[in-house]
Amino acid sequence: MPAADDAEVRARVAAEFGVWSAAEAGRRIGSRGHSPTAVVRRWAAQGKLLAVPVAGLDHYPAFTFGADGRPRPVVARLLGTGRSGWELVAWLVEPSAALAGARPVDLLDSAPDAVVAAAGR
Repeated sequence: MPAADDAEVRARVAAEFGVWSAAEAGRRIGSRGHSPTAVVRRWAAQGKLLAVPVAGLDHYPAFTFGADGRPRPVVARLLGTGRSGWELVAWLVEPSAALAGARPVDLLDSAPDAVVAAAGR
């Protein structure tokens, strides 16, 4: 993906979904521990969250969290497909022919198996 596309995708994802620092993610999910970042960083280290670099620090697209504040289980499966970081984010937010033109991000809850299969192609 060309650098110009990178910047456009990053801006679009930030505007549509949000891309949170570990501290912001911790607060938004209601982490009440000693450090709101600890649980987010632990999940990322366990391969449960999709991290993307922003200004040299890991940030997390808001769509990687479910309504309950926990990582969506499908995210760990997607990270096992060989895509990661902004490359995976860009794929998730673009319509996919393998998903009948739907954006994978819109199917994370309703069709996770189909999204994972499409990501692995």
